[in-house]
Parts: sequence; C-alpha cells; structure tokens
Amino acid sequence: MNHPIESIDYYFFKRDNCPLCDAPTCNSQIRFNVLQLHWKVDILQCNKCSLLYKEYAPNDRLLLRIYTSEYGHFKQSVNGENLSSRIERLGLPHGSLLDYGCGMGEFVLQATKAGWDGHGCDPFLPNISHCGNNAHLFHKLDAADVAIKSLGKFDCITMWAVAEHLNYTPAVFSNLASILHKNGRLIFNSPYGDSLISKSNGDLWGMATLVEHIQFHTAQSVHYLAKKCGLKVEKIRYCGTPYPFGKTNLLDQGIPNFLFEKDKLIDVCEGKNIESNKAYPLTSTLKFIHYQLTGNISNRILSNVVREIINFMRSGDHIEVTLIK
Repeated sequence: MNHPIESIDYYFFKRDNCPLCDAPTCNSQIRFNVLQLHWKVDILQCNKCSLLYKEYAPNDRLLLRIYTSEYGHFKQSVNGENLSSRIERLGLPHGSLLDYGCGMGEFVLQATKAGWDGHGCDPFLPNISHCGNNAHLFHKLDAADVAIKSLGKFDCITMWAVAEHLNYTPAVFSNLASILHKNGRLIFNSPYGDSLISKSNGDLWGMATLVEHIQFHTAQSVHYLAKKCGLKVEKIRYCGTPYPFGKTNLLDQGIPNFLFEKDKLIDVCEGKNIESNKAYPLTSTLKFIHYQLTGNISNRILSNVVREIINFMRSGDHIEVTLIK
C-alpha cells in the first residue's frame, strides 16, 4: 500500500477562505507560487483585505515536526543588535510588557533589564530552564484561546516574527487587544506581501519558502486587521532585507526533521525520497553584503542610517507595525 505522504494532504490542509477576512479563496488572485516539500503551493492575495496567504498550510502533523527543540528560533540566540534596537523603539519603559511568540525568551529578559515588567508567552514554548529565577515570567498559551486573558493587562504587547505563522489571525489579535490597557500598543512585524522581492522573485523569497510562514501582511491588510480588532494604526515602518537580496536556497524550507541531499528531499521519519528543484544559494559575497545591509553592522550610527534608507525607499521585505488602543 502506498504511504499517504505521496499526497499533499498528508502534511498540508487546503484553505477555503482568507485567514484574515474569511472571504472565499475564489475572491483571491494568485500572486506567485513556492516549493513546499516537493509540492508547488500558490500564494494568493485576497481582493477584499489584501492579505497574501498560502493556499495550502501545514497541518498539525507537520507543525509538530517543525516546532521542536531543534527549531531555529528555539536554538539560536537573536542578534544582540536587533534586540537592542527593538527595545529602543519601544520608547522609555512605562509598565508591563508581553512578548507573544517569545521563543527562548531573550527579548523578555533584555526588556526586563531595560526597565520593563516583562513577560513572555508562546503556544510552543520551548525549554526555558536557562532563564533560571525568571522562568515564572513565561507561559505556554495560545492567544487564539481566551485563556490568554488570564495573564492580565499590559501596556505593551510585542510579536516578533509571529504574524506570518498564524492560522487564526483575527482571534489572536482580538484577544491580545483585549488585554491591552487604554492607549497601550501592540507592535508586530511581518514579511511584507507587497515588497519588491515578493513582486519580482516571490518563488525564491526566503520568507515565503519557509513552510511555517503562511501569510504576509500588506499596508492595506494591516488597516483591515486594526479595524477588525478595535485598534488604530499608529505607524508602519518598512524594514528587513532590501531588494534584490532576500533570495534563498529552494531547499532551505526551515524543516529540521527533513534532510536535504543534493536534489532530493529525504523524509527522515518516513524513509521516503522526494524529488525537489535545484537550489539557488547566495554566493559568499552576496551573503556578506546582505549581512551588512540588514543592520548587523558594528557601527551603530551606520546601522541606523541603513534602516532609515530602507524605510524611506520602502525597499525592505518586512514591515513593522504599531497599533494603539
């Protein structure tokens, strides 16, 4: 008997509706497609709210194999420069902060050192034994569940590299908005669906080829989302990797439980070989330039100048959004 892995339905489910506004997929248009394992998956853009989303998204079987202790965000330290810059952009500490999708909890710990009353929450919370006496600051909860309200109220909620993973966008944002104090802010970033790279080289866009990245916001979808959850858009900042950078190796789909060998994708658990497209890796020179342009620069002043240029030119592949209650 053939194993069901031969069907895309073994690891993915097909969407019938937009994950933000619930409009049927027939009300969306195909923008581009990306390789997901060995299947081509369409990236659709909703005609109603403008959100970009994958027609096929990973099911629970695949998600449990992605969000393991080997998951990148659960193993690797976040770049210190990025943490410091993010904390500075929050402004002066003025109360309680919740970092949703906190992963290893480094942002929470740094924000606490900076003077915030920091807390972390993640539906796939990894082992945070390294946090020691601060372990009580972290909670394993899904914001799509009303149980998130048991954490109390916060002056600021952050979501770094989270929005693109969500299956239940309105529920998550509405529940988080409900635990914001009046005039509180919800700050999140997202791969930018209307970025230059998504329009020019979407099939090779690193943010889209990652299997767990299933939706990509635009300025229009942000305004729709804010209105839906009772918040106002205070600011949208354009950031991330500037075009023409941001292309990736097609085999780098962010799945630690699969091994890639030449032009084959090997399912370690099932022992199946899956044909894949050839890779398009960045050269070492491009990697160096990309590293410099994404803010990993020893000179802090130069780093900030680069960020301002990316924002002004709207050339980055991410947006950072500040919503206010």
